[in-house]
Amino acid sequence: MGILKDVEVFVKVNGQKLKEYIDQDDAEDSTTHSVKYVEAKDAAVFEVSFASLVPFDLAYHGPQSCQGLRFSLTVDGQKIHSLVLNGTLLTGKISGVEQKERGGWILKPFTFAQIETSEIETRPMYLHAILTQPEQAEERIGTQAQELKDRVSKIGKIEIGVIRVRNVTIAQSTWEGPNVKSLKPVPEKALKGQALSHGTSLGKSETIAPPTYVSCEYLDDVSKPYLNFEFRYRSRKALQNMFIIPRSPSPSPPLPLEDRPPESLSREELLELVNRRLPAIKREIKVKPGETSRNLKRERDEEYRAVLASARPSKVNRGQKIEVIDLLDD
Repeated sequence: MGILKDVEVFVKVNGQKLKEYIDQDDAEDSTTHSVKYVEAKDAAVFEVSFASLVPFDLAYHGPQSCQGLRFSLTVDGQKIHSLVLNGTLLTGKISGVEQKERGGWILKPFTFAQIETSEIETRPMYLHAILTQPEQAEERIGTQAQELKDRVSKIGKIEIGVIRVRNVTIAQSTWEGPNVKSLKPVPEKALKGQALSHGTSLGKSETIAPPTYVSCEYLDDVSKPYLNFEFRYRSRKALQNMFIIPRSPSPSPPLPLEDRPPESLSREELLELVNRRLPAIKREIKVKPGETSRNLKRERDEEYRAVLASARPSKVNRGQKIEVIDLLDD
């Protein structure tokens, strides 16, 4: 789990923490920046949880008189909102986008969604730029291409910036929630070479109580957080392709009956094995001079019973009559 300086952040689905994986070659992981990978499953509703593992009056977060921590959440490059822990409030979570609607407040829960691709390329908008403003076409084309590249680079990321705060007080606010755009289809060519599989969509709205606002004094620059947590979510297949998690081993083919110990074979398997060997046995058996067909029959019976005797004995009720079928009869 993501823990830095007695501060923990994790992603939960159905009340359970998602298993976290690391990239051994990732140089971004440090004492102030945690990078973890988690598996995203289609339509799974998730939330981001925060915790201070030590009470603020005992925690050490630098020489300043830190009285709390502000957690700012960004999903797929879109800022959601912030949450402040201080005093005796040591845990919190953000489950989705909170917005004011028709005088009340609603929550749209976070949901993992498979990225939809589009065959529509960016050439139509390039053509539009050339026809309408040819003198600025090159600049506009470059800007639009960079915007698409930036948007794609942020998909599949949950980012949390943590800054230290003090003088936390209850406040009033006219804020009505973030303007979060829904996940749009991505041109297939823009995903080329990108190990991306999922983005975040918003689920069905549910009514919630109005949020409580606070004001506080920041002890860190918001653009340079005290701590950074990053979760990169991908499908299991994508994580395997990135060698973040091992591939599922292919099942070993079963051993042929001929190569298995006789005692491990069931009665049905023994009968099948005998049937397979019948043609070869018949070809190999030759009547020697002086032998009668009765002698040959006896030898064949003995060989067959020896094969059956090597199987594990089955439980038989007393008095039960057992019928033995001789497969070697001519």
